[in-house]
Amino acid sequence: MAESDQNSDDKSGIELRKQNRRQELAKQQQKAIKTAEKITEQMIDLGKVANADDPQAIFDKQWKGFDKALKADNSCKTARNYAHAYNAAVKIIQQKIEELELPISFPRYIVIGKRAEHFRTQEWFLNGKVWYQVYQDWLTGFNQPKPIDLKDVLLSLILQNGIVEKAVLQHIINQLIKRQLVIHELHKLPFILLESEKIDGFATNVQVGDIKQTQLLKFLSPITARLITLLDIDAGHSQDFDILLRGVLLDNRYTFEQISQQKKLNAALYVLEHVKGFDVSEMMLAIMQGRPKSYSLPLANWQVISQNRCNTQIHIKKLAPALPQYESKPTKNQNKLLSIKIKKLFDSLDNQKLGKTQLAKNFELLIAELQQINAPTNELALVQWLASKQKTCKPSSIHTYSNRLSNRWLALTDELDLDSFDEEDYEALYEELLNLAKNESAKQDLATLIDDFHSFLVINFDAVSIAPLSTGSKQHHKTAYVSETMFQTVLAACDMLDLTEHDKNNLKITLIMAHRLGMRIGEITKLRLKEISPMLEYCEIRDNQLANNKSTSALRRLLIQLMLLQSEFDLLRQVYESRKLSKHTTLIATESGHPLLKSSFSQQITMLLQQVTGLYNLSTHSLRHSGISNLQLMRFLTDDDYTHLAHPAIDALQALMPYDKETAKNIITTIFSKLAYQDNYAIAGFAGHAHPNVSFESYIHFTDIMLGILLWHCDYQLTTEQAKNMLAIPRRNLNIIDHQERFNDYIFNKIKCQPLPALKTKTINKASKPKKQKFTFDTVKALLSSFGTEEFEIQRNYFNVPVETFNQWLGNANKLKTETRFFTKNHKSRLFIDDNLWVNNKKLTAFEGKINAKLITNFRKHFNNPKHQENLAFFVMYILTNSLVSDATLNFDNVHDLQKFMKAVNCLEMNENTYLSVHHLTAQPKVLQKQWQTTWKKLAKNHVSYHDTEQRKRQPIVKLAIMENKDANKRQILSYFASFVFIMMGETIEKYV
Repeated sequence: MAESDQNSDDKSGIELRKQNRRQELAKQQQKAIKTAEKITEQMIDLGKVANADDPQAIFDKQWKGFDKALKADNSCKTARNYAHAYNAAVKIIQQKIEELELPISFPRYIVIGKRAEHFRTQEWFLNGKVWYQVYQDWLTGFNQPKPIDLKDVLLSLILQNGIVEKAVLQHIINQLIKRQLVIHELHKLPFILLESEKIDGFATNVQVGDIKQTQLLKFLSPITARLITLLDIDAGHSQDFDILLRGVLLDNRYTFEQISQQKKLNAALYVLEHVKGFDVSEMMLAIMQGRPKSYSLPLANWQVISQNRCNTQIHIKKLAPALPQYESKPTKNQNKLLSIKIKKLFDSLDNQKLGKTQLAKNFELLIAELQQINAPTNELALVQWLASKQKTCKPSSIHTYSNRLSNRWLALTDELDLDSFDEEDYEALYEELLNLAKNESAKQDLATLIDDFHSFLVINFDAVSIAPLSTGSKQHHKTAYVSETMFQTVLAACDMLDLTEHDKNNLKITLIMAHRLGMRIGEITKLRLKEISPMLEYCEIRDNQLANNKSTSALRRLLIQLMLLQSEFDLLRQVYESRKLSKHTTLIATESGHPLLKSSFSQQITMLLQQVTGLYNLSTHSLRHSGISNLQLMRFLTDDDYTHLAHPAIDALQALMPYDKETAKNIITTIFSKLAYQDNYAIAGFAGHAHPNVSFESYIHFTDIMLGILLWHCDYQLTTEQAKNMLAIPRRNLNIIDHQERFNDYIFNKIKCQPLPALKTKTINKASKPKKQKFTFDTVKALLSSFGTEEFEIQRNYFNVPVETFNQWLGNANKLKTETRFFTKNHKSRLFIDDNLWVNNKKLTAFEGKINAKLITNFRKHFNNPKHQENLAFFVMYILTNSLVSDATLNFDNVHDLQKFMKAVNCLEMNENTYLSVHHLTAQPKVLQKQWQTTWKKLAKNHVSYHDTEQRKRQPIVKLAIMENKDANKRQILSYFASFVFIMMGETIEKYV
């Protein structure tokens, strides 16, 4: 008999059908690939592409036709066959483009992910039934009195709580052996806190000082917590965890399937599934097995949430505005063929082994080429990093590193601006990069490379530092949550800040969008008005000219009107309408319409969160975590299967929500489908994640307390004898066993849990006084420009300007327009070209904006000082009464006027950009010359020029101008500044003149 026939005879019918199915799928896949090759040959003409005026456009058109034909072919009807066929065609095209060296970009591969194996395998069920027998026998053992030993606690943890991760069990048992385990209470739920710098298989999630550690909250059933308090540590069994576990798994009475210890432990969830009252999703069961991991909130975070403690002293700097993209960032030129060029770096000549000298020369040429075309950071950094490895690695090793990282890196960072990345941006990028690895071993190898590469970015490209990803030093998950009480306190704190109403609104809207919609800070700062629906029902998160999304999965639509409270929605509408009237591009912007610099804005919000809550692990990203966690909470609290549950913890969780039950139900009905298994993908879609695992592992933090609530409501159906002997219930109280609520209350009271430690920070007892309202030039401009139109009241309400304040501005503006002191001898306005304007509408250049900001800052800083008031008031009035619309210079013919003016220039720190042109001075007496020259002694010599062409005696004249440098144009910024100062505080200015 042939060997193949022999093997076939040995296989069961199920195995044979699996084998035949695999063979049939392989045949279909090969047929699809051949079809793709044939269609490629027919439809892609690279010769025509090479000779075209616009080769990229011609190629894109051909590829679109190819793709349409491929989808129409019967052999490519399944998604998997289509993907394999498509990728085969991409490979062919890549090779041909490389051979012809065509300057076009080609399609990327479709990533074919292997579907995660279902944990309910045949072995899982078989082992689950064995565990069920173990459980029944264990309970039967309590039909007679017996002391509680470590094995009893271990079995209760596994079978009655579903704690099946070996590393967690080991940590708990070791703490028990050392007599260090403490049972705490949170909202009448018992839990144990596991704290360690290392728990195998877990990342760290808390930073205490400089030390990163793992904190896990494991909520327990009241029965298990009671067993721990009754434990006789010296009774019966070994005090070594491994021996104790093997004693359970290798007990001769039970026959487990021969698989790993962890897989055997996972199957123990079969028992808990059959306990009355325990009803969870498949995703929850997978999380309980550690696939994926789910991380608890830090204990300090729970303290703030449950005790509502906040700080009162808040100090925050002024927000730093961003320049328009075309002014702040030079154009970068991408190299679409870079992946091919990197591959060619390692090509040897004449089939010879590639030497170090040749490789160094190859790198030198490619780096020079990238620098010459001003390549983006992602491309230049990659090549320079690979080149830097020549100092320590052989060419073959560098080639291996390139193969592992280059293509993936270039694909994921395509068109991303690494120069604007913050810590969380890098973490999200690397997380997506690691998800492309085939297995855990490949993931570790890639993580090690990424750590080295990022260190290079930090040193050479000023990237921010992040926690290492490889397991030499553990990955770190930042777990944090901002409750509704905390969030409202932070919003209220915005009104206490020493900021303009506009900047306060920027803060508030960003806080609201991040917390309610789970948006990234970068998504908020780049959100354009046209990406928001006109009625504000939704916004779309998509690539635009300001910035690209962090991944393809980040493209999504978020329901604004559904998720925001009415007061928040009203504020958003007010801001949105004001931005439209001001013709701004983005929702979040400076008053002059410039998008905000994401990094500095994020730092301000982080500072605000930390100071208000006293939690220094919070960051801007914590708001996003909170929004996504809130969606999980709402799904749990509105689930029809759980609405009958009653417990203080449920009330506490409900208090974390901003919505009433009806609104929360409406949100869940809208976002989630009727199919329960799609819930996890709905959460991932809301968050902009490619897979639910990313959401649950890094962003969702209430899984543990939800399990605690369900464990509380489990009915383990103990007999009277079992309850008496297991839990030490006196005979007189045995009647409570049939009343689950009374039974749990009784057991809980016997446990005597320790409450959470009280925080030292003080509670806010009374509201702080709001800061005096600040207004800016842009506020004045917006209101005076819209005065007399329908838009005026919208702008006045948005900027929160009292009527009496505006009337004061209007009166001062009227003085500038009508009083003769602000006119020339020819009755022409010194300040306005158009008599119909109430305010100077000049659009400032970047340099003028910088000068204006400096003038405002220093004027505010010094005007309240009596020493400077007179000179600063003179400075403003001299400009207003001597400037000309058509001339950017100020003329001085009186030395005393110039003296007072220059004192103000020094005070305002304007010497760097003040230039003087001096006429007819050398013909004056020496004493008079010295008197004039003393006025500009603090200016650099090259800032003063002398013009004395005529020797006859004439009155000295000094012409003053503001310039970026000696050879630049004169800037008419002083009259702009002075006119706004007078409009806002004219009465005060005139009092000191």
